[in-house]
Amino acid sequence: MKAHRLYTDAATPTETMDELQEVLSHRVPIFGYWPSIGGLNSQGRFMAGPIIQLKARPDIADLDRLVGLEPEQSGDNWSQWLFLTDPLPRVAICDCRQKTPAACRFVLVFPIAKYRRLLDWIAETGMMAITIKPPIIKPGGFIEVPALFFETRVDQLRRMLALLDRRN
Repeated sequence: MKAHRLYTDAATPTETMDELQEVLSHRVPIFGYWPSIGGLNSQGRFMAGPIIQLKARPDIADLDRLVGLEPEQSGDNWSQWLFLTDPLPRVAICDCRQKTPAACRFVLVFPIAKYRRLLDWIAETGMMAITIKPPIIKPGGFIEVPALFFETRVDQLRRMLALLDRRN
């Protein structure tokens, strides 16, 4: 899809299509997602956000293990939202970077028509739980998902979704 405009919420925005191509080179396929559920993170803090199952790339797969080994380091991450428009937002892109305990970068691409409900959940909670494994249903109906909770800024995401709501 050719972008007429590219919107970003970053302090240093991606300004050129070459920079956008570099961002997209870190794209990881989304295999599935589930609604907002809550759980304790590695520091024992309750977190709630939709679960997104990604392709099992080695650096992403190792994050869950490393965060378990160094839970005090698990919150050092950064993200920015980008939006391709024509003129309304059509694609939301979340560029995510985990800095510690190990460096990892992945980009999630959300065609808005396909992932609108998931984007609404992210906008509501400001969180995503990233996993490479499907959920396990335990006795009593409890769901267990080894996941890394990833906080993300959602101001621009909320504005773009509201813009779509006003236009539809």
